Amino acid sequence: MSLDPGSEDIESGQLVSELGAALVLRLSALMRTARTYDVSNQAFQRQTAEFMSLMRRLLEEEDEVALVVVSDYLYLNGVRIKANASMLGSYHSLMAEFERRKVGGLRILQSINEAEVERFFQIFLAAEDP
Repeated sequence: MSLDPGSEDIESGQLVSELGAALVLRLSALMRTARTYDVSNQAFQRQTAEFMSLMRRLLEEEDEVALVVVSDYLYLNGVRIKANASMLGSYHSLMAEFERRKVGGLRILQSINEAEVERFFQIFLAAEDP
């Protein structure tokens, strides 16, 4: 335990920054998979399990996970997710999905479960702009 009360915030911010890129990649993969397969399909179930593993890791440190789009950038719990060259496609794709549906972001709480993730993606992808 550190004597500096701000050090926990710094450590939390570093974790969020590190896992932010992984979250963008996981969400992008889930969306691609959900467009192709039913939520009961093994491919979607595998992506959901990987997403949930990442969520559990984030929620161990944070009370909630908030992913938002602000001025062409993605932020995870107030920390900007820096997109490196290898993830630019997923980064911009995720922002486009949010924009297409006029969604500013996602808020994920401690109580999230696999069934909610499945239902969310069914509804989210069904909400295509006419």
